[in-house]
Amino acid sequence: MSSAVVPPEALPPPDLDNTLGAVSIGVLMATALFGCSIVQTHTYSRSSKDGAFMKYLVYVLWAISALHIAMIIHGLYFYTVSNYMTPQALARPTWSLSASTVIGNLGDDIVTGVFASRVWKFTGKKLPIVMTLIIAPTIVSFGSSLAITVITLRDTFTQFTHHSWLWYAAFCSRSLADITITISLCLMLKKRRTGMQRTDSMIRVLILYFINTCALTSAFSTSCIIAIATMPNNLVFVGLAVILPHLMVNSLLALLNSRQAVWERNRGGSLSVHLSRLPPSLAASTEVKSAKGSINQICVETTVTKSYDSFAAEQAI
Repeated sequence: MSSAVVPPEALPPPDLDNTLGAVSIGVLMATALFGCSIVQTHTYSRSSKDGAFMKYLVYVLWAISALHIAMIIHGLYFYTVSNYMTPQALARPTWSLSASTVIGNLGDDIVTGVFASRVWKFTGKKLPIVMTLIIAPTIVSFGSSLAITVITLRDTFTQFTHHSWLWYAAFCSRSLADITITISLCLMLKKRRTGMQRTDSMIRVLILYFINTCALTSAFSTSCIIAIATMPNNLVFVGLAVILPHLMVNSLLALLNSRQAVWERNRGGSLSVHLSRLPPSLAASTEVKSAKGSINQICVETTVTKSYDSFAAEQAI
């Protein structure tokens, strides 16, 4: 007796919310952040007074972000268009989605390197352990992402669950590097307070910015770790992972573009004091008698220029 064949239209549609849906949301958010980075890169190229090396580095970061966004969009197109209504295609990552892991991590490492250079300038020679806590996790993160790329090119997502420790290593090391950089820069800025109100105010703004940036990037890394640990059989962690590189690039560009506004707001101004407005007891000393006995009043206008030491804050960013 032959078994009855169930027609395809009678089969229930697959649940794609936590697989293709999660990847789609992640790609959309990454694309929005890439649009923000385009605007910020244009703003930086027009207003920045940095040297040629830093400008070229920003352009390289933008190019890496563009390559990353092209790869994840290709991966989304492969699943939603080229393999429309083929759920089996979701079992294996595309070459573009696999390669985007190491490309995105390369951009993260460049951003980390920019901040690490600031830490080295102020604390690296005295505290080499600080640089070790930055460089070592960065190397581990890049090595893990490279291994992830190689493994996902030949394995399915289900088989890759046996190598989930690579994702833990990548995201934990990234969080450790971010936290170390933030703590180092905040302590460095705090020690360089001058007692001048405006300079100290600028330093406080920078400290808050570093803390908020670290909290945001570390929160995303932690979210990826939680997603892998609790939902290893879906693609929620992939949707979160594709956002992180663009978040890192935007955090650096936002800091570079905000420097001019912070410096202008805290730049020393001028104070004019007209002696005719002084109290009578002081203004009387400005009156002298001429040879004929008439009283002449000398009006003296004094301009006092105030300058503020913002060198430490400028060098930090």
